[in-house]
Amino acid sequence: MSKKNAIIVQTVSHVLWLLAVVLYPVFYWIASSNLKVPEDYQLPLYLYVFDKLLIYYPAALLISLCCWLFFVFRKYKLAVVAANLPALWIVMAVTVLAAGNVHVSEQRAEEIAKQYVSTQYREEAVIDEVFLHSGFLGYLVDGHFQDKYQSSFQLIVDHRAGKVSDYKLSYSYTNMKLRLLNDEVKEQLLKKGYQYPEGKGGKKDDTFLIARGCADLNICRIHEVQVALPVESNEDQQAAYKELYEWQKQLPIKIDSISIQNSVTKKAHSRCLRPADFYKSRENQYTLEEFLNSSKCESAGDH
Repeated sequence: MSKKNAIIVQTVSHVLWLLAVVLYPVFYWIASSNLKVPEDYQLPLYLYVFDKLLIYYPAALLISLCCWLFFVFRKYKLAVVAANLPALWIVMAVTVLAAGNVHVSEQRAEEIAKQYVSTQYREEAVIDEVFLHSGFLGYLVDGHFQDKYQSSFQLIVDHRAGKVSDYKLSYSYTNMKLRLLNDEVKEQLLKKGYQYPEGKGGKKDDTFLIARGCADLNICRIHEVQVALPVESNEDQQAAYKELYEWQKQLPIKIDSISIQNSVTKKAHSRCLRPADFYKSRENQYTLEEFLNSSKCESAGDH
């Protein structure tokens, strides 16, 4: 090859190389910015480091061009290091990726699940099964609380980072608390002559307590006491509201409203116990007279 052709080939190769170095981060940034992920998704640490190594890889290539300067000044060891910097970058990226791909074991996932339930919910849990679920990219953990109903729950443990997702745990926890508290109050209400209200389809749920819009919250609160009564007149209904207003004061939790269903007509009427500004804090409550003149709560549940 003639000297002229060699210079042309070398020039073209350098131009292509420089274009690749410039276009690499541009297209990488476009691809990353258009990647659709949930807003609350947090990259595991190893993927975050790997991502930074990839995006700054062109910097290593550009620095490697300085190797000829070290040769000019007879700094041969530094020249070799600079020339091999891209290879070192690749080794670091592969090492980080390999380290991050070390999976959490089933035994470790079980320990993480128990610790999570104990820390977040202050409950002791028994783990029944740990299953590596490819659809969730993690372990699907089945367990139960140690209450008298042995209430079951499910949560997910990421098989790489060990991060826990509540999945159905908060829903199960809320149901457990509802059932346990309902056991405490049902005998009192049944003795007073109240009945379980009927839900859709005429089915009775055997509960007087209702929680709304909080299946994804581990601090879910109980919002309403619902009862049924064969109301024959408005006076009967007012008397029931007065009795329930006084009764709810002795509950171990604060509620937002009381609903009475006419067991004959199946129509229910709900009255709010507090002003809308105090739904969240529950610091204030209507007087009996204000309660008897109140209507349905403007906002129901912990949405």
